[in-house]
Amino acid sequence: MPTQTSPTSACKSRHGALRQVVASRLNELGINPFEAARRGDLERSFVNDILIGKKHSVRTDKIGSLARALQIDPAELILSQSTPHGHRRPVAAVESVDTVLDHVCNWLAEHPRATCALVCAVALIPLMMDVPR
Repeated sequence: MPTQTSPTSACKSRHGALRQVVASRLNELGINPFEAARRGDLERSFVNDILIGKKHSVRTDKIGSLARALQIDPAELILSQSTPHGHRRPVAAVESVDTVLDHVCNWLAEHPRATCALVCAVALIPLMMDVPR
């Protein structure tokens, strides 16, 4: 039987993704975080803050600068970001279908009553379609 991943562990595994992408690109380019910040015209500590875990996400207006500094597709940075609990950002426009499904499954796992209501409503749709008006 396959092991099941809890919603919180799935979320925790995404917290270091941005840091990993940035660290990997710095290593590939052979530059330090302060040089990357200079290349992207960012604050001196900006990239280092990502590496030490002080920043878990990058504001939309900084994505292009960071991507330019790391010579990377901005989409890769967007997809690697975690969001603070309670902060919502549109996921469908920037995330893969698998990632969106992960978000939905995690939410359903965290809200069992809503999940039950949703399952019942979906099960009733075919019955409602057959009812004459």
